[in-house]
Amino acid sequence: MKWFVFFLVIFNAGFFALSEHTARAQDGKTDWNAFSKNLVKAFSSDNEGLQRSSLQLIIEHADSLKIPRNTVLDIVSVYRYHEKPCCRRLAMIALSKIQNGWAMDFLKRNIKYETDVEMKKQLEHIVFNYYGENSGLQVKPSGPVLAEK
Repeated sequence: MKWFVFFLVIFNAGFFALSEHTARAQDGKTDWNAFSKNLVKAFSSDNEGLQRSSLQLIIEHADSLKIPRNTVLDIVSVYRYHEKPCCRRLAMIALSKIQNGWAMDFLKRNIKYETDVEMKKQLEHIVFNYYGENSGLQVKPSGPVLAEK
């Protein structure tokens, strides 16, 4: 019974802490400049897990962040040179969410060099969504973004 009460107290404390965090974020009191700086610092670390997490947070909050150009270049290098397709895909989506003109132009030019079929299809969709009919793509992308297995 003591364990049940202990678990209940811990669960309630965690629930209230989480609800306070969510309420604070919804109130608009988030310091996006500090958040951006910390994400850039996390992305520049040598820890791959931390880099992936920072890319995921960039994807989630891209409209509120200020990502400096040198970090955009670092994300481009992850997209170009990382050996794991999941990391390349995360970097590609992060670049598309940042909506940096230079990065989008890079992605547009890179379509013809992409060898992974699924990645190329997703890249075409990203470029078409950004540029619209003026994307310069030969054919409007159709079908699912990711191939069904």
